[in-house]
Amino acid sequence: MRRTAMVLGLIALLSAGFAQLATAERILDCDFEDQPLDQLIGTGGAAAHQPVDLGGIDAFVRTSPAGGQALEIVDGVDFGALTVRFEFLNSVEITTGVLTLSAVLHFVVDDRYLVYVREQAGAAHSFLNLSFAAGGVVLQGDADDFGMFPVGSYTLDEDLTLVITLDLDAGTCAVSLDGVVIVPAESTGVTGAGVGSILFGFDHDPDLIGDYFIQSVTADWTATAVAVKAFSTVKSAW
Repeated sequence: MRRTAMVLGLIALLSAGFAQLATAERILDCDFEDQPLDQLIGTGGAAAHQPVDLGGIDAFVRTSPAGGQALEIVDGVDFGALTVRFEFLNSVEITTGVLTLSAVLHFVVDDRYLVYVREQAGAAHSFLNLSFAAGGVVLQGDADDFGMFPVGSYTLDEDLTLVITLDLDAGTCAVSLDGVVIVPAESTGVTGAGVGSILFGFDHDPDLIGDYFIQSVTADWTATAVAVKAFSTVKSAW
């Protein structure tokens, strides 16, 4: 009787074939609440809930406009594009599965704010380029594009929830802002590399007025589901 019940259970699970559900693993988790207030943030990486490089930017832990602690980054030079780089636990570079990057951002004044997705320890592979430009325009590009193109809008002095979903198996990236899809899943144009970092900063401009808060940044990786053979295939192997 017990054997019969086990076989019936297997039939129920396997007769149509299915994929084992993978559990998302958090590989970056920074909300800055555990960092010293009004201090330049460290560069200890994901294990310390910190970036790995400040890129010449003034990056201090402050009280955010919405309350709580956040990382405030300020445009302090009038040359080049500067970014603060966050990487994942153990400096891992994700090449398969689905990677979801989330951040809550707060832009104080008009400027040219950047969010990039790149490989680990480099910037040669443009999985995603986002620019929150003056006038409330969001621009997007990637390795498939020559330049950046308008995809949406944003409002100054409000919390904005950015979600970036990368399917590394399909080679696609999708972007939503405050729950609205602004970039449907499309090819990134990147081959031969994985995702290893998310960067926040400022595009080149002559002024020094850029100022924004990163209230949180997280990365969750779901491994590629493991396909299980259909029951007819399994049965034939018994």
